[in-house]
Amino acid sequence: MRREEFPVGRPDWENVIVEEGLTYSVDGPHDTDHYWNEYAAYIFSPQEMDSVRAQAEEMHRMCLETVEYIASGAFGTLGLPQAAFNLAVESWNRRDADFYGRFDFSYSGVPGDPMKLLEYNADTPTGIVEAAVSQKTWAKDQRLDTRGYAHWGEIGEAFTNRWRHIFAPEITAGVQPVLHLAHVPPEIDETNEDYNNL
Repeated sequence: MRREEFPVGRPDWENVIVEEGLTYSVDGPHDTDHYWNEYAAYIFSPQEMDSVRAQAEEMHRMCLETVEYIASGAFGTLGLPQAAFNLAVESWNRRDADFYGRFDFSYSGVPGDPMKLLEYNADTPTGIVEAAVSQKTWAKDQRLDTRGYAHWGEIGEAFTNRWRHIFAPEITAGVQPVLHLAHVPPEIDETNEDYNNL
């Protein structure tokens, strides 16, 4: 893994990312420091990407094993009201479909070094705009494919495949699937981060 500079930014890139829904790259209307970096990217070899994927899949498996243990009540209700904890356990026991999870890892970039899990956000709409839309657009606009690079972001395709998998039993049975989505209200989502990711 290496960090590579791309010194030529796209014209009007700040408006491009906002139009894509990345309205929260700055903390507020008077802040000009973006967390989105238009001028650099991390380059992975195909072998490194295979390793990252394999480690992420193993970490997901381990997290599911942990949920099984937590659902047993071994840690009490984890501070949740009993009724909320019971709903979560019932959902787990029914094996309700999971959809999306975002790992935060630390990674040294040294071949063979394992990634370390910092945080796992499951079924919360975070990171989708920049990872599924803005990164892909940036790679296309930078014409990385003509320079021998490939973009590894597959979130959009993975979402489509996951929806098909989740809804297949209903569709097969001739039932029109219904999807319920929710986001926090605008008064606590000032930058529309929750709404745009949803």
